Amino acid sequence: MANLKLMRAEGIVDRVKCDTGPYFQRRLREALGDHAIVGEISGAGLVGGIQLAEDPSARKRFAHANDVSTRCRDFCFDDGLVMRASHDRMLLSPPLIVTHAEIHEIVEKARVAIDKTARLEDRLTRLACEMLRRHVPERRDGGVVLIRRPCSFPPAPTARRWS
Repeated sequence: MANLKLMRAEGIVDRVKCDTGPYFQRRLREALGDHAIVGEISGAGLVGGIQLAEDPSARKRFAHANDVSTRCRDFCFDDGLVMRASHDRMLLSPPLIVTHAEIHEIVEKARVAIDKTARLEDRLTRLACEMLRRHVPERRDGGVVLIRRPCSFPPAPTARRWS
């Protein structure tokens, strides 16, 4: 009960509703709205979800979405940002007392992590294509022999255990 009284006395809920919540949502959309692997940004107040997509315009998900989001989460952790990975979405929920400067820092760190994830996914895709080119024989007429099994991508880094 004392916490609720303190939150009311400090105006925390009103500040989130009228100031920091809308600012957080605006900053997420400004920084990531046209990103190469961001399909959708959703959220309300100080809760934001960022969908990672192979083709954002078609909202085509990555075939290995859990691996992609785990890699992105690890990039966040490496930079001191706690961002949760849930299937193909990255979830942010800063504390209710967050400031505009802290929101700016959070969104910037998220953008950097998503940039690193996009670069890594691009490298992995190019590597997989190169592996296919080297190991798939060409037909005499210039066509390519069909592959009977899909190419496997390198696994995601092992998730860290935090104690």
